[in-house]
Amino acid sequence: SLLQGAELVFKHSFAEVLDLKLAAAYGKHQYANSPNLLLYTEPSTAANEAGFDQGFKSFGQSNLKGYYLANGPQQAYSLGLQYNDPNYWRINLTGNYFSHAYLQPNPLRRTASFLTDPQGVLLSNYNQENYTALLRQERFPAAFVLNATAGKSWKINRYFTGFFMSFQNLLNATYKTGGFEQGRNANYLQALEDHQRNMPIFGSKYWWSRGSTYFISTYFRF
Repeated sequence: SLLQGAELVFKHSFAEVLDLKLAAAYGKHQYANSPNLLLYTEPSTAANEAGFDQGFKSFGQSNLKGYYLANGPQQAYSLGLQYNDPNYWRINLTGNYFSHAYLQPNPLRRTASFLTDPQGVLLSNYNQENYTALLRQERFPAAFVLNATAGKSWKINRYFTGFFMSFQNLLNATYKTGGFEQGRNANYLQALEDHQRNMPIFGSKYWWSRGSTYFISTYFRF
């Protein structure tokens, strides 16, 4: 893989009670080559009929070079304000913007076997536009998340007590956090047929954000 990027962090305090925090991360993470794809399975009669020799089959080169890694958002920006009161209470509000997250591509679809029919015969009349659409890597929509924390502490004689609250995704944003292409339809004809359904049977699988969550804790230190 080829990982390129830069990170920037900035913090400035105003009157010793207000902190401004900025953070930015910009990356470009891609596959640097097209590796050979090897698949293994339990040796069986069905596996032998599918071309596996003692549970092993080489599918040759998988053309992954240039695809983006599905390792989370490749761009992220954060802006936060934190107030620290002299009376030992504090509150923090942070906005986070994420973008350029990608679906995990299925390597089997990027091998020569994808353009063969179920009998193993190379297709000669496939539609280039459909073929390109099937292999196009999905980029997830950008997302914005607003978080807040607050806390207060007291000193009682020689002891300390207080509480801490954390509120995540205050705006209840719903967004894709990750996902992968299924490999059940590993050839062009099956993949195209499924893709053209109103609801594909073996479409991509996704992970989604949780929505709004909160956490509250109290403590007593002695």
